Parts: sequence; C-alpha cells; structure tokens
Amino acid sequence: MMQLNLKRAMKTAAVLDVDLTIEDFEDTETLVGTLQAGIGNQCMLDLKNNKKGTFQNWEALEEAPFS
Repeated sequence: MMQLNLKRAMKTAAVLDVDLTIEDFEDTETLVGTLQAGIGNQCMLDLKNNKKGTFQNWEALEEAPFS
C-alpha cells in the first residue's frame, strides 16, 4: 500500500508541475508543504468506483483538456 501511495504522490506532483525530492518524503508535513506549490494548477482526476458504485480510488491524469 505504501508503494502505491508513493507512486501516486510522485505522479500527482509531476502532473501539477511540482518537483519532489527524496527529502520531501521524510514526513507528512514536508510532503504536504511541497505539494502545496501545485495549488492553483488544474488536472483531470479519474475517479474509480467499485461494482456497487462506491468511490474506491483516484488517479491524476496528465492530459488536462482545460484551456
């Protein structure tokens, strides 16, 4: 689970044009502070539901159809 969360954080940062370093993963506050540099950027989120239609997961997409 932690590996998935690390990959998701890195991909989301890349989509939001935020540079993450190894040091940013030292603690939660550091990671959140670095990711806050992406505030104001837009990206599409792919929301995934289970068979019952309940929210299950999400993924940031690189293609942003905003203009």
